[in-house]
This record gives sequence, structure tokens and C-alpha cells, in this order.
Amino acid sequence: MQIPFFGKQSEPLLGIDIGSSSLKIVELSKSGDEVKVQSAGTFPLPPNTVVEGRIFAEITMVGSISQNNVRWALVTDSSGSVHRVRTGNYLGKNYGRITNVEETLIEVLEKVPDGQGGWIERPRTINMNFSP
Repeated sequence: MQIPFFGKQSEPLLGIDIGSSSLKIVELSKSGDEVKVQSAGTFPLPPNTVVEGRIFAEITMVGSISQNNVRWALVTDSSGSVHRVRTGNYLGKNYGRITNVEETLIEVLEKVPDGQGGWIERPRTINMNFSP
């Protein structure tokens, strides 16, 4: 593909917009001086995939175990490594303190910037990923 898009012989160009609730994709092409939309689509995202402008898909719950009356969650990180975490542990990039672990979910209290120089606590739930 030639860059910039408006070069002499450009291949189609994709425009991608990642919003808080959907992913939008547009395919453009150029013929002479005319730019055309070849195709476009909107794809819904699962709730809380994008939070505060960040994609929150780095940590996935893949299971849980109980040991000595303590429930542990099994999570994978972006490298695919599996970790065992429980209530009171910290998780993620936003100082997320785990407040509850159930069989199929983890409840986390994150600290995020409030946009005015301070911090706010935001509850978050990570549901079990049942995909193979």
C-alpha cells in the first residue's frame, strides 16, 4: 500500500474508530479525484471493554478454585500467563483492589483520575470467559 492514501495508486484504506460501546470500520478507495466509501460496519463491544479510553481486555478470568474456605480466581494476563488471585489482592493497571471473588466473577475497585487532578474509585466486574 502506498502512503499517503492520496498517492497515485492507492489500495483501499481502513478507518477504525474504537468507541466505548462499539467498533466502527470504514473502507475507502480513491478513483481519480474521487474518494468513495466501499464498505462500512459497526460492531458492538461487550460492556466495559473500553473504560476511560483504555481497552480492558488484558485480564481475563478463566476459572476459580476454593482452598481452605478461600475462593481464588484464576486469571490470564496479556502474555497468556495464569495467575491465582483472591480478595485483597491488586489487579490491573488502575490500582484495582479485588473486593470479592465468586465462582464466575471478580469484583474490583479501581482508582482512576477524576479529570480534575484527583482520583475516584470505580467498581468493576470481570466475568468468567467461557470461550474455549
